[in-house]
Formats: sequence, structure tokens, C-alpha cells
Amino acid sequence: MSDPSLDPAPLTAETPCTRCGYNLMGLPATGACPECGSAVEHSLHGDDLRHAAPAWLHTLTRGLALILWGVVISVLCRLLGTLFRDVPVAQRSIVFAGTLIDLYGIWLLTEPDPSGRTDPAGKTSVRQVARVALGIATLLALLSIVLVGLNSVLMIKIGVGVQLLTLIVALVGQVARLRLVGQLAARIPRYDLQRRALFLTKAIPITYGLFFVLVIPAWAAGPTRRPMGFVLFFGCIGLLMLVPYFIFTIADLILLFRFRRAILGQLPPAAGS
Repeated sequence: MSDPSLDPAPLTAETPCTRCGYNLMGLPATGACPECGSAVEHSLHGDDLRHAAPAWLHTLTRGLALILWGVVISVLCRLLGTLFRDVPVAQRSIVFAGTLIDLYGIWLLTEPDPSGRTDPAGKTSVRQVARVALGIATLLALLSIVLVGLNSVLMIKIGVGVQLLTLIVALVGQVARLRLVGQLAARIPRYDLQRRALFLTKAIPITYGLFFVLVIPAWAAGPTRRPMGFVLFFGCIGLLMLVPYFIFTIADLILLFRFRRAILGQLPPAAGS
């Protein structure tokens, strides 16, 4: 909705569109950029989230809340999944069901900004990357459940490979989501949250990479191909790598919690209540 206080007279100064850079001089403040369609008033207000549409900000906060609750529910689902350890399909289905809330939260968090700032003209945005990775990871997770449920040794091995691919795609989506959080945090502005998000975009992939490098060789080798000491050594190192993984996961959750509170602070008093 346009700001009723805006002067409808044409702009007399050079004003670049914040989305595509088009010079908006001569256009009314209540109009739209002829190049990308973004509202002129968005370029007049600047990038701060306090000028963003309250409905969109509410969508972001709902998404962040679902992500936080989704992690808690996923952990509980994994604990319940131990009751179905002898039924792999049931176990994976329970875990997958617990992550659906988290996935929906990410979908809401990556909702496009009505002003177009999350999607620069002519470029692929981190928001779009996060959504595509989310969709692919969800389909791969479903595929792995189906393959494991076929009770074939070959299909189970393929299912394990699909699960590994799912982790890689999900990692891409997580990094894109963190970069999006960093971009939005800079628009509050909360540069401390932006720095934390950018740090995690490096720390989490490095942790994943070291874990795979140290664990997969031992897993692939197997006790019949390598000395048991070799497998145990790299297996223990891989387990130690879980410590930074959990630390960075907790840091990610704290970041999302603080980011959600910061966004709530940008809402108008009536909208934030």
C-alpha cells in the first residue's frame, strides 16, 4: 500500500532505483519503476526494514519461529525414532515429518520482499538459491525413504548415497539462508548479526567438509579392506568433529532467535503487538 503522505509530483532529483539502478527522476513518488516494476516509494525510503511492508516482516518472524520450533520437534522425533530402529522406513519417516515444520519456516523466511530488494534485477539471489535447494533437498529426502523401504541391498546403498547428496544440497540451502539473514540484518541495521551470519556461512561448510573427509574414507574402507585401527582412528576423529558441528548449530539457532527479535523491533507499534 502506498504511503498517503507521499507527494505525487514528479521527482526533481536523480534517484536511482534500489533494485535495478534506473534513474527515477521525473516519475511520481506514487508510481513504479518502468524498468523493474518496483514502487518508487521504496527507493525514497531507503533499505531499512522499518520501511518494509509489515505483512512481509510478520511472515519473516513466523518463518523464524517455525524454524526454531522445527529444530526442537526434529530432535524429539529423532528420539522417538529410536523406538523404530528395527524399522528403517518408519524411523526415517518420523524424522522427515519432524523436519517439515522447519522446511515450511525456511519457505516463509525466504518470502520475497515486495520492494524487490531481496531479488536484484538480472541476478540470482540467495533467497532463490535457498528455496531451490530447499525443494531439491525435500524431494531427495523423500526419495531416500522410498529406496530404503524397498528392502533391496542395492536400493539401500543407493538410498544412502541419496542421503549424502541430500546433506550436501541442504548445506547449500543453509549457507544461502545465512547469507540472506546477513543481508536482512544489515537493513535493520544490526551489523553484529550480519557478521555472525557471515562467519557461520564459512564455519559450517568447513565443519561439514572436515567431517566428510575424515569419516567417509573410514566408512568406505570397511574393516575388511583396512586395518581396524585405521577405521577406528578416523571414526573417532569424525566423532570429535561433531562437537564444532553442534556448537555452530546452537550458534545458528541463537542468531535466528536474536534476528527475529530485531525484526519485531522494526514493526510499527500496532503491527508488532
